[in-house]
Amino acid sequence: MTPIPKGAQPIIDARKRGMKPDELVLVSLIGPIAEANHTVFVNPNGAYDWRWVIGLQLCLMVNAQTRQAARDMLLAIGKDSPAQLHAWNVDQFKGARVVVLPNPADIEKPRASWRWSMEFEPWSDFDNDNFAWSP
Repeated sequence: MTPIPKGAQPIIDARKRGMKPDELVLVSLIGPIAEANHTVFVNPNGAYDWRWVIGLQLCLMVNAQTRQAARDMLLAIGKDSPAQLHAWNVDQFKGARVVVLPNPADIEKPRASWRWSMEFEPWSDFDNDNFAWSP
């Protein structure tokens, strides 16, 4: 059984009661962060069950040490259909929306055999400057 990220259980329990967070859920690859938002913590080399993210807004918090692992994590999260997926680089103070899509040629195949692609849409300077998180 694939584990869920540390801190995800309260969100899962709320979803079972028909509730979900309205705000951005932070997924931290960088350890503890001082934010009021729901935050889950992941090991950069870990594999997790992301089915609970369907329809949620998420932001993966990364730094220079976790940037490479972040690509695999974003792809894994994106396959489970969050409403929005973003990445925030805490070293560069820059964010991007992440779009994960199956290859159109695979749509008629079973989902397990789909090939996936990932695109990054950089945030505007305004969005970067106004993002609430800072170190």
